[in-house]
Amino acid sequence: MMMSSSFLVCLLTYFTLWRSVHGLSIYDGSPGANISDYEGELRAEWDRRIIFPPVEEMLSRNKPFIINVEGIVGTGKTTFLDYMKEYPYMDILPEPINKWTNLNGTDLLGLAFENPSRWSMTQESYVQLTLTEEHLRPYGIVKIMERSPHSAISVFSRQFYEAGQMTEVEFNVLNAWYNFLNDKLDLTTDLTIYLRLDPELAYKRVLERGRIEEKNLSLNFLKRLHRLHDDWLIHQNTSMYLPTGNILVIDTSRPLDEMEMIYKHLGKKIWKEIPKGMITYCDQLSETFE
Repeated sequence: MMMSSSFLVCLLTYFTLWRSVHGLSIYDGSPGANISDYEGELRAEWDRRIIFPPVEEMLSRNKPFIINVEGIVGTGKTTFLDYMKEYPYMDILPEPINKWTNLNGTDLLGLAFENPSRWSMTQESYVQLTLTEEHLRPYGIVKIMERSPHSAISVFSRQFYEAGQMTEVEFNVLNAWYNFLNDKLDLTTDLTIYLRLDPELAYKRVLERGRIEEKNLSLNFLKRLHRLHDDWLIHQNTSMYLPTGNILVIDTSRPLDEMEMIYKHLGKKIWKEIPKGMITYCDQLSETFE
């Protein structure tokens, strides 16, 4: 039996509601006077950026409200996503590192960093595939993805190419695949959140957390990623495809406790902006599973 897109959107909702009811608290406090000056500046911007389509459009389209979270390594994307997990109706998708580090037992990500001239094209081809799969995943009223098929080509593949670690032919093949997928599939998004951080500070954070898959990262690598992210999302270089003009830039150089409060309040903002008609529809549908 074929399932409608609206059914799939709500299917995940049932399980996220179960999660919230069974022991996971949802932040519901009023920010009051606890907001920082920087958060105060951000609020006007996120009020302008976080706008959902009408219920009728949400039900008729074949995808959730899609938010991509972009930024260089060490900028705080994992922390951001952890706070988004507190809210129901959201499908939270960290980047699929487990796939990149274990393709039938092969650590492609590790190979790409150890010998990029040999493995960068192979790794980036697989990254493009897995991120496209996640983009097309139809569950949840809201889907929040770490990175996207667009940053894979506009930032990471381009970085290897500019560093001389990927040939022009290899980059052109990846770009041709991306253009084909972008033409045949709906890879647009509703909002891009750019977590922006100075590469020197990002490098310090990377060293402190000591992840095995990041052991071969260099400061120059992060500097190239930072420049390409800025070219793409801030300067909006016309040679790079933008999946949306709706871009929220957040400076993540602030102290962790301040960033955690910002993420809590931003998560609540997204949650509260979900059209009430969508929540009612999904709540009614979820009753059929009880």
